[in-house]
Amino acid sequence: MPVRFINGINVEFRSEDWDGIDRSGIKVVGKCILVLTDKCVKSAGGIEFDPQKEEQLNAASDTGTLVAVAPGAFLLNEDMTPWHGDKPKPGDRVFIEKYAGRQVTGKDGRVYRLMDYGAVGAMYEAEQKEKPWYGEGYDQANVVRVVGK
Repeated sequence: MPVRFINGINVEFRSEDWDGIDRSGIKVVGKCILVLTDKCVKSAGGIEFDPQKEEQLNAASDTGTLVAVAPGAFLLNEDMTPWHGDKPKPGDRVFIEKYAGRQVTGKDGRVYRLMDYGAVGAMYEAEQKEKPWYGEGYDQANVVRVVGK
């Protein structure tokens, strides 16, 4: 997991597991979105944080998993022109503005961030399987690499 430098501390964040079902009990409306942000685990040096410091650092998380999208989100750009390109959907990993929105606790006990869709700056690209180095049509067991003479 990447380590980030926040307020003079190197912090490791870990994405929360999400099974694809919104159990938050929070229904987003208007142009809002609900994000399950990544949580700080420890400092890069392995130091555990007290709960208050952990809460402060979690508020600074700038990545997470999109859990819910209101019907009015991602329809228009900031200049009021129609949205073009991919629209983030629940399950997408997104980059968000630090401290954006409001922290809310769902019925499931998890802490989410409720925010305007404009706080999303980017999405992670979906992972694509790389083509094998030996090309298509070959069986990996039958490929031999000659090294040296």
